[in-house]
Amino acid sequence: MVDCHRKLNKQSTFVAAATLSLMFSNSTVLANDDLLDLPLEELLNIVVKVASKKNESVKDAPGVISVITRKEIEDFGGTSLVDILNRAPSLQIMSSHLWVQAKSVIRGNLITHTDKHTLILINGRPFRDALQTNSNFAFYNSFPVDLIERIEIMRSPGSVLYGSNATGGVINVITKTSKKEYSSKATAGIGSFGARLGTITTLVKKDKSSLSLGINYFDEEGWDFNAATNHPSLGPVTDSKKYAELNKSISAFYDYDDKLSAQLFYSDSKYENLGLIPYWSREGYVQGRRLFFDIGYRQPLNERWDAKLNLTRNTYNKHIFDQVGGDNMDNTHATILELSFAGNIADKDDIVFGVSAERRENYDISESMPGIELSSIPQSYVDNYYALYMQADYRLIVPLKLTAGAQYISADGGESHLVPRVGGIYTFRDNMSLKVLYGEAFRSPVPSEEYINLPGVLIGTSGLEHEIVKTTDIQLFIDTSIAEYSLTYFHSTYEDLIERVAVSVGSSTQTFQNAGDIKLSGFELEAKVQVAAHVYVTGSYIYQKEKNDSLSIPDFMFKSGVSYQRGAWTVGLFDSVFGKPKENNPLGNLELNPKADVINLLSANLKYTFHTKIPMDLEIFGTNLLDDNISYTEFSRGWTNTLPIGPGRAVYSKLSLFF
Repeated sequence: MVDCHRKLNKQSTFVAAATLSLMFSNSTVLANDDLLDLPLEELLNIVVKVASKKNESVKDAPGVISVITRKEIEDFGGTSLVDILNRAPSLQIMSSHLWVQAKSVIRGNLITHTDKHTLILINGRPFRDALQTNSNFAFYNSFPVDLIERIEIMRSPGSVLYGSNATGGVINVITKTSKKEYSSKATAGIGSFGARLGTITTLVKKDKSSLSLGINYFDEEGWDFNAATNHPSLGPVTDSKKYAELNKSISAFYDYDDKLSAQLFYSDSKYENLGLIPYWSREGYVQGRRLFFDIGYRQPLNERWDAKLNLTRNTYNKHIFDQVGGDNMDNTHATILELSFAGNIADKDDIVFGVSAERRENYDISESMPGIELSSIPQSYVDNYYALYMQADYRLIVPLKLTAGAQYISADGGESHLVPRVGGIYTFRDNMSLKVLYGEAFRSPVPSEEYINLPGVLIGTSGLEHEIVKTTDIQLFIDTSIAEYSLTYFHSTYEDLIERVAVSVGSSTQTFQNAGDIKLSGFELEAKVQVAAHVYVTGSYIYQKEKNDSLSIPDFMFKSGVSYQRGAWTVGLFDSVFGKPKENNPLGNLELNPKADVINLLSANLKYTFHTKIPMDLEIFGTNLLDDNISYTEFSRGWTNTLPIGPGRAVYSKLSLFF
């Protein structure tokens, strides 16, 4: 770790030093009049829902939670959730030869190149497909940033309330609602690598109804992907191509009197890639169409209790093309019906419990599309999952809140699991709390692991066991009128991991098995400070270690940012530093590509607001301003030492009109 820290360049050190000095300076010099002008309600007194399905403060929520606010999104900029989430504590957006910008690695859970250990929620409802439960590249790259109010990131197990995949963490995106009758924003821009982008958002509020609409478009000709690849029997090949992408989406969110809600998100994302395996003969593209729909109704039962019914539908149409296998298509659907109850028996408790049924199904694409000969899942399937859950909080004494809960999950095949959650939160002097939490979570085997049949690439295994993760968190949380700080220790044990293994020694074909356990532990520091009326700083640090040193992960991340807003000007500077990942053992010990090293993503955002008859924003956002080489250990097959996972320096300019 020392060597990695020495690699930090002067620019990164300067940004970090400036941020830390601002964070821990004597911010009490602010006068009371200045404090009245600070956006404290938005920045520091945020309520979250992700930990308990109810509004509560971050310091009182039974989970380790970070919040990215609307102001932070606007101050530090970004073209997609990829830019925004890379600034989040203990999180790194990862790419592989097949899935590009498609995985959130939280606390080092880089167990596979698919996003199976992070659960995405849209306003509290699961964005979980029926094929891989992880096809999140469409979400990260096409969700309209201008419609986001805040992002709640829980770095602790969430299966008690949300079921499968919430093992490494949960990302809950909360969308905007209108504060006035009508507002609209139209944005157009251009950028590096031939990028063209556009967004239109509209917010409407009338009486008890609110409606939020969004259209998003991003088209990029592509950055240069240059790499050498290797193969157990075919040998090394070096080549290059443009990694182009095209992302389109439409969104609609409706609410009536906090009782009736309807949500719609449709995305169509396509990007170039290296192929089904990390070898140049397989290069091609991935296209994914995702449709998320949820309708919910909340009915007050009495002064203490509410009932809520949700119907959630996730459709995923996947199309992978590579030079050898040709077209590979699947059409899957996941439907969740959930009935929940929330309330309290007395003033000292809060309870939520419910029941859910999830149906995952696939339709053999060849039945409706003659001529398509290859589907990764060459059969139709229906899998059903049933769950019962409950979580209760009880305030034993005023400063002490106890939490306990569990979910029981059962599948068609007869396999069942019970995952618990317990903890306590003790509050000192109203502004300091100590959390001691223990939680378990599970991940069900998915159809792409059980039924897949891609000869020469990947063969499924039926009868896989559920993965189980057990996590202990201890957090000290401090908040003041202008700042919040936290220090967290975590320890996670992953059991019965579903891993890829070669079907035989030297074979390029892999299959799945419950291969073993890993243990991850570390500590995290996080701080947010409004140091002056116009200056805001934020920063985080994580040191993490995997016991057997078997994962290609960095042992630290350091992130820091400072923003300044005065009058028409807003300036944001943010530096995300990811430590050097563990190296692999490539075929023949050939290091064909540049070694993986510390990655330093320095970004800047400059915005000027024109207060004209039609208000306008002119914004310039730059990322990877130091033009770092973003190469990462090839962790999927390990045939070559590294592959590029991102572009060099990129700059985007945007003009926004407000109506």
